[in-house]
Amino acid sequence: MENFMSGSNPTDHRDDSTKLSAEAAAELLSQGRALIQAGDFSDAQDLMERLLNDYPNHSEALYFSAVAQRFRENYQAALNSLQKLIEIEPTYGRAWQERGHILMAQGETADARAAFQQAATHNGSLIASWQMLM
Repeated sequence: MENFMSGSNPTDHRDDSTKLSAEAAAELLSQGRALIQAGDFSDAQDLMERLLNDYPNHSEALYFSAVAQRFRENYQAALNSLQKLIEIEPTYGRAWQERGHILMAQGETADARAAFQQAATHNGSLIASWQMLM
């Protein structure tokens, strides 16, 4: 499983008194996930941006940000979020799967298929990726 606080950076010179605590970050992530499930992608994106402001390399926040961006059809922003996530964690299967969904939405079938293949390679339990490969 991904490291929750992978976005913490010991060289971050921000005033720690204004930085989100780990508990507050976890709560924002939970709220953002719930908003995505409820279809409130704009508010979910706002929460992920707050979290990413303090933890710019936070894997789950980057992932949920990309999901919210895709559902808002902001494909380039979603791809940018995923690119950063994949650079941080190249074996993050859900990032590859999300990339595949975006590329399919853009009509880039061959690239989408390659992304779904990467997703299935890195996380064999991603059923949506397997279905897209069949």
